[in-house]
Amino acid sequence: MNISQLLNDAGQVLRLRYRAAAEYRYPLPVCLAVLVAVGAVQTPGAVPIFGGGDATAAFIILLSVLRCILLAKTMSAVLHYFGSEKLPLFGYCVLTEALILPSVLIFYLPESFAPVFVFWSAWTFWVQCIGFYHLGKQGVFKILLGYLAYLLASLFAGALLLSLFVGMQWFDLAVLQENLKNFGAL
Repeated sequence: MNISQLLNDAGQVLRLRYRAAAEYRYPLPVCLAVLVAVGAVQTPGAVPIFGGGDATAAFIILLSVLRCILLAKTMSAVLHYFGSEKLPLFGYCVLTEALILPSVLIFYLPESFAPVFVFWSAWTFWVQCIGFYHLGKQGVFKILLGYLAYLLASLFAGALLLSLFVGMQWFDLAVLQENLKNFGAL
């Protein structure tokens, strides 16, 4: 199994055609390549807060990997708590995170395409959400509860990762605070 299977699966889930959770298994190098690409796509959006440079890219890439793992683990745990079997969701999470990759085009297309990318982002979220609904065979509110648990876990883990980067002096806390003030003023 290689990247072509992941691309084929992406096309299927975009059309709301899902398989069993265990069938979304991809080799570790493919998963890592996809998550690094997701982090690279998300890095320019973080530059106004974290500044440019290798530390920002490393932080966002690590955060992307961490968020994907947390989403798989927390959603699996919440669904299992409500009666689903313990689902291996990491492959599915990597697959649905890969759906963000076309949004890199927003940096190269005219601003008039922005609504297309807003729609794309919303659609990929719903594709992921509906997939959890089908894979876990649980109600919508249980899926949303899983997202809430994921949000709390990712905020905590992101804060720890940020603390590590500040502690290692890869980020300057004063610059981060100033950038946040400037970003908030926009």
